[in-house]
Amino acid sequence: MLKKVTSVVLIISIVFSICVIPSSAAISTNQSIEAYIKAHLRTFEPDVDVTHYVNNRNMSMEDIMNSYIELVYNDMELFYVNIKSRVLRVGTKYFITEINYICTRSELATKQREMRNAAAKAYEQINNSMSEPEKILALNEYMILTVAYNDTIVNNPNGYGALVERGATCQGYARGLQYLLSYGKFENRIVREINERMNHSWNIVKIGSDWYHVDTTKDDPITNRIDNFGRVAHRFVLASDTQLPKTDNRRWDRAFYPRATNTQFDAVPFRASVRSPLIKFGDYWYYIQKDPKSPSNNKNIKNNHKDYAKTYNDIIQYDFKTGETKKIHTYEGTWFRWGTENNRTKQWFPDSFGSLQHYNGLMYYNSNNSIFSFDPHTKKETKVADKPRNARGYIYGIFIEGNVLTYTIRERVGTKDTLHTIELPRAASTAIKLSRPSISGRAGRTATVTAQLAGSRRDYIYWASADTTIATVDKGKISFKAKGQTTITAYTSTGKQATMTVRVS
Repeated sequence: MLKKVTSVVLIISIVFSICVIPSSAAISTNQSIEAYIKAHLRTFEPDVDVTHYVNNRNMSMEDIMNSYIELVYNDMELFYVNIKSRVLRVGTKYFITEINYICTRSELATKQREMRNAAAKAYEQINNSMSEPEKILALNEYMILTVAYNDTIVNNPNGYGALVERGATCQGYARGLQYLLSYGKFENRIVREINERMNHSWNIVKIGSDWYHVDTTKDDPITNRIDNFGRVAHRFVLASDTQLPKTDNRRWDRAFYPRATNTQFDAVPFRASVRSPLIKFGDYWYYIQKDPKSPSNNKNIKNNHKDYAKTYNDIIQYDFKTGETKKIHTYEGTWFRWGTENNRTKQWFPDSFGSLQHYNGLMYYNSNNSIFSFDPHTKKETKVADKPRNARGYIYGIFIEGNVLTYTIRERVGTKDTLHTIELPRAASTAIKLSRPSISGRAGRTATVTAQLAGSRRDYIYWASADTTIATVDKGKISFKAKGQTTITAYTSTGKQATMTVRVS
């Protein structure tokens, strides 16, 4: 088996001179090395005496370090422990030493509350209509949109830096997502790359009986060490063992980590080139991509043609269940090289830099100069704002949190940006009330339930069944399929939902 200590600096020291290290607390060694270490970490000890496990369990110093790393990486309760430490031999004794914590013991309750609140906020992106893979996709989008790659903040290697301070390196991204996945009861692990030049970590998550890779760090677009605000790549989400090396030739110990053999998501249409965020709006996912028929793609159009530089951006509807895509709207937006827009010979970037968000029953997106809202039901597009007249650059991305839309202006990708905000009208209090809390029926029959929507009249009600083999639902009409019990959910694009139990005999 290949050695697994690759994603942290491993220091194993042998000290023969006199050195005093405080003895570990009286914690029983009649347990696994992981349980033993965790007991000490819970009391914030800087050093852990592991002599028993070396002398009586035949564990090497490297085995001890591996156990420590795997424990801290994969136990959400230990988010407050940093990975970096070392195994030290002092005479005839062995210690894990120089253990570092992000807080004191008295501060832990506050940090735990902040982490739980951050996780709860992330899970606001999820509703009962989503399948398990869709939930992973939603968490991936949220992590990338809210966390910026930052190796300057103190807590960049841990999940607290990612979820609370919103800045992290790959270890922080991986530990942040690990916390979110564990919070949602997803079985998961952090994978460490075998790479002598770079220490990299990412996640692998179990859905049903299959495992899938998720690498939020590599899917967070960065140019010249600058975060591309409002942009999300999708090369490494829900990826198989086969898909992952296609992108960057990475290596990991495949015998040590679960195998990700299911390739069902490797060929999703947004995998290769889409850099727009994906949003779940009603029954479908949506994203923006450049229209291949844009005049700017046509090399046969001469430079003096009035439309030769135009780029069209398509909003694509994606059905996660069937894999089908459909274009629902097109708008113009060309990202010129700054200063050439009004020149006789223009220069522009070949990509679309439109970001897609949703709020209060509407979609929001940007062109190079403006921000728009769009109602997918009425197909009405409304301009929300133009970039400031004196702004030097174009709009390269947007993000909505609460009722605040933030957009970035920069001269081009990889240059420093300025952030601007727009306060959107606050969403009216919306609630869904179902006509009954539960329903029963025989297989082969149907029944109808109704849902009332109070508050925002812009919203629409969607329906979903947790198990379509037992019962399906279409606009409130339930079809009983087979014996069993499932849940029907009525929900809105703004995240409100109501559920009912369905029993089929």
